[in-house]
Amino acid sequence: MLQENSDYPVTINNSEIDCKKKYAVCMYGQLRAISTVLENLNKFLIEELQADLYLLVQYSDTDIDNYINLFNTNNKIIYHPPDVTQVFINYELLQKNNNYINNPYLQLYYNWHKINEIYGDIFEKNYEYIILTRSDFLHLFPFPNILNIDSDNDIFWCYEGHEWGGINSTLICVSSKYIKEYLSSFYNYLQDSNNINYLNGCNLNVEQFLKIIFDNFNWKVGKIENNSFITASNLNEITTWGAISYHCEKNVYFKYEDQLYRAFNALKKYENNNCWNITYINNIKYIHINI
Repeated sequence: MLQENSDYPVTINNSEIDCKKKYAVCMYGQLRAISTVLENLNKFLIEELQADLYLLVQYSDTDIDNYINLFNTNNKIIYHPPDVTQVFINYELLQKNNNYINNPYLQLYYNWHKINEIYGDIFEKNYEYIILTRSDFLHLFPFPNILNIDSDNDIFWCYEGHEWGGINSTLICVSSKYIKEYLSSFYNYLQDSNNINYLNGCNLNVEQFLKIIFDNFNWKVGKIENNSFITASNLNEITTWGAISYHCEKNVYFKYEDQLYRAFNALKKYENNNCWNITYINNIKYIHINI
């Protein structure tokens, strides 16, 4: 395990790789719900896609930090986050309209920026797709192998739902051709003083802020039917937005009811026909389970 202020070494030797591997999975944020999700994460995401796992996660100064020792990868970093209100040089000039500029999301943009600094070149050179995810998704069945479904590597794949007028990036599958630009774009946009007036004229949640970035780069989004939902290990687990609830019938903790039902409804479909397909809905590509 690597600590903050290290030189952030990584284990891949680019000279020994003749062709790109298909997938890397990169986890960020705090290590929430690991005791609940780890078995399914390994089975339905990492092993299903034969993916390499990377972590750049934050200390919470609680017992959950110890979960980093459960991950079977050499590419894991845990660090104490800085005061992001000081990192973002325009923070004091930005009006605090809605939540896109709140501390947890500033930390998110900073995390992505750090992932780019540390792993960006490796992701770009050695993988076809990089799946960026928070830790607390409980995968109920296998994640789709996008490369076997669609050959268009200009699509950014996100879960359907939980979009709030913008883009849901809590789990996003990014082509390596865009990964460095994606990871750095949010940090760079906020650091550019030329964007202050425009942002101060908007009332943005984080999903809408992400859509501004996507529109600026003309990036295209595709939707994936949910095979997972955000969970917790107990009702008292750390949470930023939304209270944690417990579903007695399904015996799971959850944060968002709509997300929970989307995932379990998809599980029923998968149990009847475990075949992913792709279609267009309102000119957006949509990977879903055949009925």
